Amino acid sequence: MSLSSGGSITLTLETGSTDRTVSITSISNATSASGTYTVQAGDVSSDLTVKMIMVSGSIKDASGQRMVSPKWGANLASSSAIVVDGVAPTIASVKSTSTNTTYGTGASINITVNFSEKVTLSGADSVMVLTLETGSTDRTVNYQGIINHISTSGTYTVQDGDGSSDLDVNSIVITGTGSG
Repeated sequence: MSLSSGGSITLTLETGSTDRTVSITSISNATSASGTYTVQAGDVSSDLTVKMIMVSGSIKDASGQRMVSPKWGANLASSSAIVVDGVAPTIASVKSTSTNTTYGTGASINITVNFSEKVTLSGADSVMVLTLETGSTDRTVNYQGIINHISTSGTYTVQDGDGSSDLDVNSIVITGTGSG
């Protein structure tokens, strides 16, 4: 098959709230053609599907017979299981499972970080550091080795001189080569 000069085939893919397109602009004496779809922020599909095919120009076979209407056999969803996840994970909440009370020096307080989806933070140099407002010297809780988890827990140990009327988070910083 060959695509006429200046013609194109446009595939519309079902990728969530905004559908994406793939354009193919060159086919010459071939029985197949390919294009590339790049996942964009917000794209989601549990099994990528071609929603529509549009042809501008004409597609002809080797003997010059023109294809009348774009028809396709099996759709992507029936031939491949391509999952699209263009939604970046976020920190959904930071909570403590420790009892609401006053804690003195040496006491341990559990701090749990919940994510919007399962995340991985691996690699020897990867760490998520949660900084707590504890008075004149802020304290940190480090989280490492998070592999395919929706939450992770760590412990803050109250140190001499720490003070807070209601323990709060100052910042969360992730460094290293972790992935979501």
